[in-house]
Amino acid sequence: ELGRTDKPQTLMDMATIFGRYERANGRLDDMEVSDEINACSVEIEVDVDGVKEPWLLMFKNETHNHPTEIEPFGGAATCIGGAIRDPLSGRSYVYQAMRISGAGDITQPLTATRPGKLPQQIISKTAAHGYSSYGNQIGLATTYVREYFHPGFVAKRMELGAVVGAAPKENVVREKPVAGDVVILLGGKTGRDGIGGATGSSKVQTVESVET
Repeated sequence: ELGRTDKPQTLMDMATIFGRYERANGRLDDMEVSDEINACSVEIEVDVDGVKEPWLLMFKNETHNHPTEIEPFGGAATCIGGAIRDPLSGRSYVYQAMRISGAGDITQPLTATRPGKLPQQIISKTAAHGYSSYGNQIGLATTYVREYFHPGFVAKRMELGAVVGAAPKENVVREKPVAGDVVILLGGKTGRDGIGGATGSSKVQTVESVET
């Protein structure tokens, strides 16, 4: 019905399919559609000192499963940082956050740690410190925090940060790039510390990956 039968079904499809269905059937008139893929934007009406103004309400989530496995503090810190980055680049003010994470049994003895991995307790506690450190320093209120414990998270941790931002619609100017525009690239590729972790988590992992 949505013309996506020729594509493999992924977890992202499961998370977004209802939104696609509603939009295809004309029931998402308040969703802003643009060429930018920074955050999901919804058009709302906001009362500003008694005056109704059109605003954009933005939602974004970021997962840093791989970086948090390697370096829990930096991985979880840049998880919430990455979530903030996208609606911020969409010209909105990010004011609220949520953290959902997953670990194995953090009460198991250190001797039960899977070879090549950090102990689950170390990952869990250090990641919590990393997330809270970043959020507290930037002044972001995290109104929902929950960690799930399941053996399935031993193979790969779940570290998810989600945020909400908003901006007056008139402040968000969207234009298309043209030949001659200057693009400035700052920073470098990720290291084992988890900084710039998106580049590492997007690569194919091999037996040599742990050393690179």
